[in-house]
Amino acid sequence: SSYRLFVELKEMNTPAIGTCRENRLMKSPLKTVKELNKAGRGSVDFQFDERNQIQVVKWIDNKAVVISSHFCTANIEGTVLRWKKRQGPVDVLIPALIRHYNQGIGGVDLTDNAVNCYKISITSKKWYWPLVINAIQMCHKCLAFTQHGTW
Repeated sequence: SSYRLFVELKEMNTPAIGTCRENRLMKSPLKTVKELNKAGRGSVDFQFDERNQIQVVKWIDNKAVVISSHFCTANIEGTVLRWKKRQGPVDVLIPALIRHYNQGIGGVDLTDNAVNCYKISITSKKWYWPLVINAIQMCHKCLAFTQHGTW
């Protein structure tokens, strides 16, 4: 995802939330990963673009996660249980934006994973062939899901 994508989706009144790479954030003044790592696990930095109504959040879990949205806020919603080697389970603060993203992450990622695990190994020099093969794979996975109820 990129900042421009969220602006376009906002103009089309389509709700969007997704991860972003830091180099696609139009130079948003977020803290660096080094600064957030010093603050510890669960540290958060966020910026809000008032003109386009887009929220960008950087959160440190095991690694830095950057998520953007134009319909959800970065307020700290609660905690999430994480495991530390010597301490065992610990509570880590989590923003509402991250929790909302994690609740809806399953569908697309599971489909992509299933298609990548069982790729059809037919090749061709025609430009349209990868599109046809991908469509066949997606139909196959959807059919398997409806029959078995699991990916």
